[in-house]
Amino acid sequence: MKFQKFQLCISPFTDLQVLILFLTTNIQCWQPVSMVDALGNETDRVSLLKFKESIADDPYESLNSWNDSVPFCNWYGTTCSPKHQRVTSLDLEGLALRGTMSSYIGNLSFLRILNLQNNNFYGDIPQEVGFLFRLQQLNLTNNTFGGEILASLSNCFGLRIIDLGWNGLIGRIPADLGSLTVNNLEGTIPNDIGRWKSLITLAIGANKFSGMLPSSLFNISSIRSISTVANQLNGTLPANMGLTLPNLQQFGIAGNQFSGHIPDSISNASLLQIFQITTNNFVGQVSTDLGNLQGLWLLGLGENNLGSNSSDDLNFLTSLTNCSSLRVLEFSSNNLGGVLPNSIANLSTQISGLYLGVNQIYGTIPATISNLINLNALSMEGNLFSGVIPSSLGKLQQLQGMILSRNRLSGSIPSSIGNLSLLAQLQLAQNHLEGTIPPGEILKDFLKLPFLLYLNLSFNDLEGELPSEGVFRNASAILVTGNNVCGGIPELDLPKCTSGVKDLGKFHAFVLTVTIVPVALVVIFVSVFLVVYWLRKSKTTPSSVVPSMDKLLKVSYRKLHQATNGFSSINLIGSGSFGLVYKAFLDDQQERPVAVKVLKLQQIGASKSFMANMSLEKWLHPDTSSENESECLDFLQRLNIAIDVASALHYLHDQCETPIVYCDLKPSNVLLDNGMVAHVSDFGLAKLLSQDQTNTSSTIGLKGSIGYTAPVLKIGVSCSAESPRERMSMEDVVRELQLVKKSCTQW
Repeated sequence: MKFQKFQLCISPFTDLQVLILFLTTNIQCWQPVSMVDALGNETDRVSLLKFKESIADDPYESLNSWNDSVPFCNWYGTTCSPKHQRVTSLDLEGLALRGTMSSYIGNLSFLRILNLQNNNFYGDIPQEVGFLFRLQQLNLTNNTFGGEILASLSNCFGLRIIDLGWNGLIGRIPADLGSLTVNNLEGTIPNDIGRWKSLITLAIGANKFSGMLPSSLFNISSIRSISTVANQLNGTLPANMGLTLPNLQQFGIAGNQFSGHIPDSISNASLLQIFQITTNNFVGQVSTDLGNLQGLWLLGLGENNLGSNSSDDLNFLTSLTNCSSLRVLEFSSNNLGGVLPNSIANLSTQISGLYLGVNQIYGTIPATISNLINLNALSMEGNLFSGVIPSSLGKLQQLQGMILSRNRLSGSIPSSIGNLSLLAQLQLAQNHLEGTIPPGEILKDFLKLPFLLYLNLSFNDLEGELPSEGVFRNASAILVTGNNVCGGIPELDLPKCTSGVKDLGKFHAFVLTVTIVPVALVVIFVSVFLVVYWLRKSKTTPSSVVPSMDKLLKVSYRKLHQATNGFSSINLIGSGSFGLVYKAFLDDQQERPVAVKVLKLQQIGASKSFMANMSLEKWLHPDTSSENESECLDFLQRLNIAIDVASALHYLHDQCETPIVYCDLKPSNVLLDNGMVAHVSDFGLAKLLSQDQTNTSSTIGLKGSIGYTAPVLKIGVSCSAESPRERMSMEDVVRELQLVKKSCTQW
């Protein structure tokens, strides 16, 4: 009868504790041991049924077997000890169970493992859990438990793993606890944590902990995993941590405010597999002893202040070739300089992620990087890489993302990119990549990529027509701003392509033509006139080249003042950096308006803005009514003008930070000042080009005897050559004309 009464009066753990002690004392006096086991078994069975009652939703019907027709040791998720048939493990991970945790869980006194992770349990964690003194593993990760952490968990001296991550727990952390990742915990980590000499895992990520990691933590030699990511912790790491934590396998402190140097002793933690310290304030060189960590498979050093922008900053990469298990290498957003060593090709072929963007790395991209055959993410943006994109990158068949933006890469996009069948993201923005892109050429390769979701080619030197298929059908998936492209889908709002652009690359030839041909024509034109004049060998001595002052209209200041209504703002028709322009009527009938320019003499160069000798066209083609021979240019003046014009074009093409192609060179746009110095004007048709587009000229020197006519004619012939590579550069034109001038003056 007493046994039946116990069944009827079973209650939560707090009340049951006394009953169990009392009944056990009396029953043992006259009952066999098997009767004691039967009592405990019934306690476990009833407690499990009470646990089931607190579950409001079991979508997969995982607990259907929990009924009287099946022995409770055979119920789903339960494990019993073979001798006493008591529940030692309750594992209900990932069943999408929704409900609260029953306080009857505290009656499972033999329980060693409680795993409820990845469900939808809510409410507070029952205090009775803290009295499971045999409990070794507690995993409640990824539920919605709330309230504060149980201080009574410190009674579970057998606990080796505590994981309460990804819940809604609040308050401060009690001493001696393990994993509390992604809650709203705050305060400091208690130094008492060092009392847990058998602690294996500490995971307190994504909380609001501040202060320093307690020094006692680094004396727990048994610890295998430390994770404090995404908190507000600071301080430095102990210099000897690699020696005091010999069993350390995972160390993650990313997203905090740690500073100082990376301890060299970390290379002594020979079991280390994960070393993740991104997004902190670490400084100094990266140790070359990291290669001793042969089991390392993730090394995260990004977003710190490592390196000193020196040539030896990347020496540690060579040592990492000993890490045969390395899968992820991340050291982006630091201050690492130097050339990317060829030894990077000797890294583990298992490596899948290589992230080295936003540093000061220069030189070319090693072609042998294609040896990393399992690479699926390559990030090298924001560096100083130059040269061409290696075509060997097309061998990285597993590549899904490649970011090479914001470098100094040049040349064309290799067609081998089309071999990357798994590529989903390609970013090549802000480089000096060039080439025409009519259908069937460069971008045709992108149409072969079935998984390509994002393509960024903005701010390069690409030209031609965009396709309308593949990734180019989605305006939000591509960026082509800052190129000379046309066509494409209407959403891109690009200009329509002309017939010349569509004709297989003739757009590029058109740009070269309008750039170089006018220069050649002007040089030939000036050369012919030089020859004609030299043959005349005029014996007359030219008088002053300044036009007769009698031909100029003389107007007094008073009359100008009246004609502009006192330089009224009503008459103001324009303004510039050197002066103002007013509309005036100098005749009484006010039938013929004139423009009056008032110079700002306090502005440096203002007086030079008025070219007293007009344009070159007025001198080469003077008014037929004029018979004044003094307005003819002699040979030396013509040669000086040619040198001035060539020097101006050389400056625009080769010496400006952004090369400028003039595109509208003609005698009327060449102005002559008081000293007959030529100035190129009217930049209405000028174009801005990258440096690479101007590097197509030849540097072939002129051969033959030194004279006056033949060299000038040869310059004109060279500048009008059909192939751009056979044409002289403007720098060479200036040099050759200077030689002609020198020979002329010496003669």
